[in-house]
Amino acid sequence: MAGAAVHAAVRLAQRGGLASVTAETVTAEAGLPPGAAAEHFDSVPALLLEAGSRVLRLRTDTLREWLDGPGPENVVPRLAELIDHQLTKRSS
Repeated sequence: MAGAAVHAAVRLAQRGGLASVTAETVTAEAGLPPGAAAEHFDSVPALLLEAGSRVLRLRTDTLREWLDGPGPENVVPRLAELIDHQLTKRSS
C-alpha cells in the first residue's frame, strides 16, 4: 500500500503540482480506501519526502548506470537513451 501511495503522489505532482497532493487525492489516485495513506505516512509532507527520495534514487541509479557504461564511442547513443528515459519514462 505504501508503494501505491508513493506512486500516486508522484503522478499527481507531475500532473497538478505539489499542491494537488493531498491525503484524499492520493488515496483516490491509488485506488486505496479512505485513510489508507495515513496508515503508512504521518503526513502529506512525509509522503512527499518519500516520493522525492524514490525519484532521486531512480534518477541517480539511471545516471550511475549510464556513467559506468561502455567507453566514449557510445556516448551519443547512451546520452540519447538517457534523455529519452527522462522524457518518456517518468518515475514509476
